[in-house]
Amino acid sequence: IPLTIASITVYTVLVIAMGSFMQDNPNPASWEQNLGLSHIARTWYFLFVSILMMTVLGFTILKRFHHLKNIRNIAFLLNHLGIWIVIAAASLGTGDLQRIKLVVTTEQANHLGLNTKTNGIVPLSFSVRLDSFLLKEYQPTLAFVNPSTKELITEFSSYKEGDTLHFNGWNITVMKIYDKSVLNGSEYQPSSEIGAVHSILLDIKKDSRHIRQWIAAPEMEKKGNLLSLNMKEGLALLPAEVKQYQSKIAILDNHKPPLHTLVSVNHPFHYAGWDIYQFDYEQTKGRWSSYSVLELVHDPWLIPVYIGIFMLLAGAMLLLWFGKFK
Repeated sequence: IPLTIASITVYTVLVIAMGSFMQDNPNPASWEQNLGLSHIARTWYFLFVSILMMTVLGFTILKRFHHLKNIRNIAFLLNHLGIWIVIAAASLGTGDLQRIKLVVTTEQANHLGLNTKTNGIVPLSFSVRLDSFLLKEYQPTLAFVNPSTKELITEFSSYKEGDTLHFNGWNITVMKIYDKSVLNGSEYQPSSEIGAVHSILLDIKKDSRHIRQWIAAPEMEKKGNLLSLNMKEGLALLPAEVKQYQSKIAILDNHKPPLHTLVSVNHPFHYAGWDIYQFDYEQTKGRWSSYSVLELVHDPWLIPVYIGIFMLLAGAMLLLWFGKFK
């Protein structure tokens, strides 16, 4: 019992440490690297504690294995065997887990990924081509700023056409809102061309002053324009924040027909043993990104982990059932 408690305690501490320190950090602090805190799952002490726990659990399971007529013992075996399988699969799977980055464009399919651990090239059995990159943004925030210092004074994150906003005696009516537009002379016109920007037409009044002006948000290399109202106040659109980004891709595998699908950050597509996630894009171009970065994850030990978890759940349900009808 003391050995069991000690092994469980140390294993729990190591798991907490794995969640507290970034694992596989490319630039860890020297003391983290020396103590193995940046790669705990690959340290000798994690392996030692895992083997110790598996040994203790193994002997415990064997001790109860011949009492299968008792429902409580069956539940006990399901729980402990489930834990044993989860620990074994998680420990063994550390070395077999692969994460690769794959850059895809609309011009050409790519089958060569970059292993993030070894920085080596990984050839895939299939190719991926980008059909289109989709990025949704929140409505840009309209803000009062100091024209000289660019210091933020106040902001309006929610507005629509026809709304009148009030601040410090200024009455600002939103006349038009364009999600994608280009400057045509002195006015912005709707457009879907690459580099089109968010823009709004404002009707601004204060006392006897009356201003009607377009302002635009920064987009790609284009700077947004700031409307100076006086020495201390001006109006500007802040850069639009990203709401969601995803990629429509085509998977090409030998002579099979192209498989078209949509991938996003938390909604992967599973193909040929790989989970394909949306990972990144061309940050400087935003919604006009010319490429998409996908993350492909291959974990051959994931199914045993799920089996162990289901055994734990089955054991827990048996214990509840046994306690209810005892």
